[in-house]
Parts: sequence; structure tokens; C-alpha cells
Amino acid sequence: MRVELYTEKEAFLLLREEWNRLLVGSPSDTIFLTWEWQSLWWQFFGRGHQLLLLTARHEEELVGIAPLFYADEDMTLRLVGGTEISDYLDIIALSGQEREVWSAFLAYLLEKCSWDTLDLHNLPAASPTREVLFSLKEKYGLKVEASREDVCPLISLPGTWEGYLQMLDKKQRHELRRKLRKAQREAQVDWYLVSEEANLASEMEEFLDLHQRSSPHKDQFMDQTMQRFFKAVAKSTFEAGWLRLGFILINGLKIAALLCFDYGDSILLYNSGYDPERYRALSPGVLATAHCIEEAIQQKKKVFDFLRGNEEYKYRFGAQDTEVYHLVVTRARSR
Repeated sequence: MRVELYTEKEAFLLLREEWNRLLVGSPSDTIFLTWEWQSLWWQFFGRGHQLLLLTARHEEELVGIAPLFYADEDMTLRLVGGTEISDYLDIIALSGQEREVWSAFLAYLLEKCSWDTLDLHNLPAASPTREVLFSLKEKYGLKVEASREDVCPLISLPGTWEGYLQMLDKKQRHELRRKLRKAQREAQVDWYLVSEEANLASEMEEFLDLHQRSSPHKDQFMDQTMQRFFKAVAKSTFEAGWLRLGFILINGLKIAALLCFDYGDSILLYNSGYDPERYRALSPGVLATAHCIEEAIQQKKKVFDFLRGNEEYKYRFGAQDTEVYHLVVTRARSR
């Protein structure tokens, strides 16, 4: 297995044709590891950092990608995608070859790169990485520590909306039905998805406005750089067919919005926004989420993923926790 190192941003362009083909054949297939997401994250947030992107090839076939970079801390390597806006991260390895790929990457890193810590955030519970690194630690003289970093609540979707309602406990089922009936009785409620690229830029402006108005925390989060990143991600994922940007209209006014991704067999609810002043009594956030879940069921999706965070509303919709892990790998001595 041959390992190659790339340290310049042009590496993303060089690997574009192969990247996603490998990803769909790996156990780590998620939108946050796609070429589109990773290259955009580096474009907007990689400035001031040193890229350390490793590839592994077996007889010229790409079988592994480790998108790493030197973090602000001295001699610390992290995964491209950061810790805040990419909910799932990992290396990318061809299914069945995870141990061989990790072994090749570790051997290369230990022999040819200067680092003290490999700081791996947002590893999904199903990722082979934890098991593989623990199995290799003695061979390479490493210390590996794992801890639960967060949870990602998700719903395993049934085949029908009524079947979904029956999954909820009696109280939550009653509350959801009551809120849906109340909204339909007291106002004209509509839900729609953005479907034309020509309107995407203006629709994203409206989404960002609702997002920033939702709370002081969201307003602070959505600075100018983050706004540009969100717009670029929306354009790129729309072109790939993954974007699901939906709005709830109440009496013709956009009151709530959800920015979701349709990837594989899942709908991922990435971010949201709502008007905190108008029609609060009609629970526009609940309406938007319910419509999105119902649409996912109609599309025969298997999972509705709320992504990271244990906000109470997710559990009222029947979500169950999956875990996300943080691994810290330290070498015996630095070079």
C-alpha cells in the first residue's frame, strides 16, 4: 500500500474524481466527508492552517484518504471539517480495509511527520476507527483515549405517517396532532421546498435572516464568514441533489425554515430558523419539522437524523440517541 502526502489546497482538485467514489464504498459515507463539503470547509476555514492530506493506494486504486491539518495547538493534527459545523468526521477507507489503511497512515505519520497528538472529533459510533486504533496502539507505541463527545438523536422511520405517530408516546402523539390541527384551523399553512436554482440565492438570504432572528446565539454564530460558507454549501449541495431547504408559510409569510440534506437513506436536519415574534402560538418550528419528517417517510427514507445535540424537542419527535466519540492518539515521543 502506497501512501502519498499532499500539503497544498490543490490536492482537493486533484482528488475530485476519485474522492466520492471511495466514500460511497466506505463505512464512513456521510455528507460531511464528501469532496464538496471537505473542499469548501478548507476553502473557508483552512486559512492559517497547514494541510496534511494523506492518500493510500493499492495497485493504483485509491483505498484511503486521511484529510488532516495542523490545528492551532502545537503539533496537533485534526480532521478537516473542524469540530463545530461538521457533525460526523472520520478518515475514509474502503470497506474491509480499514485496518490496513490506518496501519499505512500511522506508519507514514510516525516516520515522516512531526506531531504529538492526533485529535479526532465527531467519530460516529458505527465507525471502525475506534476499534482499529485500539488494536494498533501497541504495534505503533501509541496511547489511545476515547470518550463520548456528543449524541446525535435520530428516528428510524416506519413506512407510513400513521405508523410514525404510533411510535410516539401517547402524550407526544396527542400534542403533535393537536398542534397540527390548531395551525390548520386558525391559519393558512403551507410547506414548500426550494426547487429552482435561480431562486436559491434569495431563498438562502431569507433562511439566514430567519436563522439569525431565532436567538442571540444563532445571530452570533452566523458571522460573515459563516454566511458565505452556508451559501456556498447550499449551492454545492443543491447542484449535487442533496439540499432540502424548506419553509413554513403562515398566511403567506415565511415564518420557519429548515436546512436539511437528503443523503443516502437519510434526511439530516442540519440547521433551522424561525420568526420569534409572529405566529408563535401556532408552533411554526413544530410544523416545519413535522412536515419534513412526513416528507421523508413519503420518500421511503430509513432515517431522520437530527444530528449533534441533545435538545429536548428532538426527543418529543421520538428520536433516540446515537453516540459520537472523541479519540485522542498520542505518540510515545515527538520527532
